[in-house]
Amino acid sequence: MRRLSEVEALFEVQRGFSLRDDDVSLTELRSSAWLEKLATSGKLRLMSRNQAVGVVVDPAVWEVVESVAAEVLEDLLIAEQWGERIDHQRSPAKVGAPQLKELLEADGASE
Repeated sequence: MRRLSEVEALFEVQRGFSLRDDDVSLTELRSSAWLEKLATSGKLRLMSRNQAVGVVVDPAVWEVVESVAAEVLEDLLIAEQWGERIDHQRSPAKVGAPQLKELLEADGASE
């Protein structure tokens, strides 16, 4: 199986891995034949009595999913900690000073 890019792996997750034809029964796991199916499709749906009980994915796909999840978590934590400061933009003193002066004067006038 070819290695998926992060974007391709995310699309696979979003589409539910298109698991319609990639089934393997729990009984089949006793032999190594299911490994060929996994190598071909990169993912398998585990079935027990015609009910899905889990999913097995190729290690390369899982690594990409873990990597993307870590990046999303980091972005969420940064946004949570920094809030509105993420969008803060610096401006030259000539522009920022008059704006700050107006804010301070308005704040002083309101007291």
